[in-house]
Amino acid sequence: MTKDIGSFYSWAELAERIGAEYPGAEAADRLSDRAANKVCRKLLVSSGDSLRLFFDATVLGKYRSGVAFTDRGIYWRSNSATGFVGWEEFGQEPLPEEGYLDDAIRLGERKLSTTGLKMERDVMLELLTRIRASAGTLSLPPYGPIPLRLRNAAGEEADLRTDEYFLLYLCRRSGYFKPEHFDSERSGMRRQPQYERFGFGEASLLAFREEGLRAQGAYGVALSSEGLHIRNQYSFRREGLRESFLSFRRIAGLKRIELEKSTLKLDGVSVYNAIHGRDFARLLKGLRLYLSSLQGIRADAALALPYSPSHQQPWESPSTPTDEDEDLLVSEGGRPRGVYSKSQIRFAIRKGLLNPDDAYFWQEGSSRWQTAGEAGLLLLVGGET
Repeated sequence: MTKDIGSFYSWAELAERIGAEYPGAEAADRLSDRAANKVCRKLLVSSGDSLRLFFDATVLGKYRSGVAFTDRGIYWRSNSATGFVGWEEFGQEPLPEEGYLDDAIRLGERKLSTTGLKMERDVMLELLTRIRASAGTLSLPPYGPIPLRLRNAAGEEADLRTDEYFLLYLCRRSGYFKPEHFDSERSGMRRQPQYERFGFGEASLLAFREEGLRAQGAYGVALSSEGLHIRNQYSFRREGLRESFLSFRRIAGLKRIELEKSTLKLDGVSVYNAIHGRDFARLLKGLRLYLSSLQGIRADAALALPYSPSHQQPWESPSTPTDEDEDLLVSEGGRPRGVYSKSQIRFAIRKGLLNPDDAYFWQEGSSRWQTAGEAGLLLLVGGET
């Protein structure tokens, strides 16, 4: 963090420090006077402004086009776009995002071209976002999806203590992740994701499903030890996030999970557009149910011990839940048992498969784990369910 973020020079120092980490960065103090003058002339840098860092995009020759960071702002020049944005305005604009063309980045109403740069558009987006984040001008909602590139910039990480076995149970239950989609050390994953593109950082991979034609591990949905990483092959026609991230805390706080044809929306934001939307929505609902329970009242009693599939086998229930039959998270003996409908739970109690005196139940929207009586599960146990 700089000493005085209100000054142009503090922004420039941030850009110089962060930008130097990226491929193609040329510090102004390492350019010859002739090269620096050429950059300033070609990119129309104002007199009195000082060059800090330059990324060359010239196809033939050098220093005719590219992106320049200066004391006053950002200049760029290419065959398709020329422009400037001052630091103060850059800090007040909406976050940098993908433009409509493959080589373009939108800075408010401006279009910055990345054609010819040694870095891809995604990398330049990350650089610009990191500058904003370091300056303290990121404003992110406390819940819901965020752009994937903001995961590291915003310090997003796992902040709920989750049980890996139970996460994998929810994956299998949803039908979205198949056996070939789980970590290669367990069952031979069919395709590994491109780790850098999915922004894993220090997170470990639990499951990955590739989506898209000839994706080569670049697109799909990955579940890591810190949350869900989503990369769509194509941009949304309307507002949406082509690349998004949900930490476990963000999943726990989701208000709306809506499927419109093949597009999945989370709290009104489109995050997924592929043919497996129904199964993916079911996965998210299961994850939300479990993750929201972790900080509920009585969670220490309900989830005191790790989930163990060898100790907690699923029930064989003849009951088929309906859409109106609400799912509940069941804990028995301090272990999460699974997600079941009310009719399945009543059947298990009646058949002696579940001891209601040693069980707790979590309902969507609850603030506390409930006993069987509090959850209304003992009313019909004596008769047919």
